[in-house]
Amino acid sequence: MQHARQALDTGLQRRRVDASKIQRELGWAPEETFESGIRKTAQSYLDNPEWVAHVKSGSYQQWIDTNYNARAAKA
Repeated sequence: MQHARQALDTGLQRRRVDASKIQRELGWAPEETFESGIRKTAQSYLDNPEWVAHVKSGSYQQWIDTNYNARAAKA
């Protein structure tokens, strides 16, 4: 389990967003930290099991294909 945790930690460190340029040039700052954002995301999944089941069933992918992939292919 520790190996998985180390791999996760390493991956997150490489992918962390540096918002300093947008903060400096536009005055924008994120409303959430990574930690608070991931906590809220996980809580949303726990609070909406029907949506999670819908996504896991594959029907959500069908919706994506119909509404995005098919339209992009026609363009």
